[in-house]
Amino acid sequence: MNINHGYIRFTKLILLFVFLVVLAGGIVRTTQSGMGCPDWPTCFGNIIPPTAYNQVVFHPRHAYAKGQFIIYNDSLKYAKQKFVTGDGYNAADWQQYEKHNYAKFEVYQTWIEYVNRLCTGVLGFLLIIHVVWSFVKFNTTNKSIPWLSAGLIVLVVFEAWLGKVVVDTNLGLLQISAHFLPVLALAAIPTIIIHKLNGVVKVQSNGLKGLVLLALGITLAQIIVGTGIRAQIDTIAKGLGYQQRQLWTAELNGIFNMHKVIGIALAAVCSLVFWRALSHQALLKTAVGLMLTVLLSVASGLVMAGLNMPAFVQPLHLLLSSILFILLFSISLQVAKQG
Repeated sequence: MNINHGYIRFTKLILLFVFLVVLAGGIVRTTQSGMGCPDWPTCFGNIIPPTAYNQVVFHPRHAYAKGQFIIYNDSLKYAKQKFVTGDGYNAADWQQYEKHNYAKFEVYQTWIEYVNRLCTGVLGFLLIIHVVWSFVKFNTTNKSIPWLSAGLIVLVVFEAWLGKVVVDTNLGLLQISAHFLPVLALAAIPTIIIHKLNGVVKVQSNGLKGLVLLALGITLAQIIVGTGIRAQIDTIAKGLGYQQRQLWTAELNGIFNMHKVIGIALAAVCSLVFWRALSHQALLKTAVGLMLTVLLSVASGLVMAGLNMPAFVQPLHLLLSSILFILLFSISLQVAKQG
């Protein structure tokens, strides 16, 4: 019996939560909910977001908490201190929010963004437990594990900071794209820890090792190009008022064709990885998962291209790309060069 069984299961739970954060982030972007909470880390100045527009407008003879937000004359204001309003709006009681000029409220967007933040918060809490557990359990026996775990905390703090930058810049496109990339590292570290503790005997194969590394490089390139496409789609969709979806892909530049070519190359290389891995019993389960993920990823890409970017498919496509990267990374950890 593996004496680290409970710890490994908890590490797998963290990996699952990382993918949940990826999915939640994809839904936020697809539904244009990134500014659903215009401030950070609170939401309209509250720990729990508002549930109706009536809660974010000015009311006479109403108590407001310090820092609570309202939308007034199409701009964001927040209370300078705790007070009760008089019969009319008094500008002296309010401070203009100056980090951006986005002043809208849609309850579904607010709560989608809030759930996204909540998922990240829960992940952070789980990581704190993981770090403490790691240092207590492995500080003298396997010293690399605690420091890998501590690296997760650094990454999630960095990711939270990027989230703040995204909100403060009113969804700056470069910041949004950068916001996703550290998530891959967040998923990779638990994978390394699991492999270290499972003590898997490595498969010796120069050809397979080279194919896996090539597939990893292509996957990373595909993800980066995909974030560029997503940024262009955001700009195009916003210019069209998020209507006329049939025009979104038509107005993309050559990067869309590049994405298709890289996708074909990636599917081909992953198929070779799958074929070579079938001859190794230790890799069989991961290889089957890899091929299923490739097929689903290709199918979701075809659906997006052929059906005018349906909103429900976009987060799934992003999630599948992340899972594909981690499955390839997992195989790379199990394969070593001969000699």
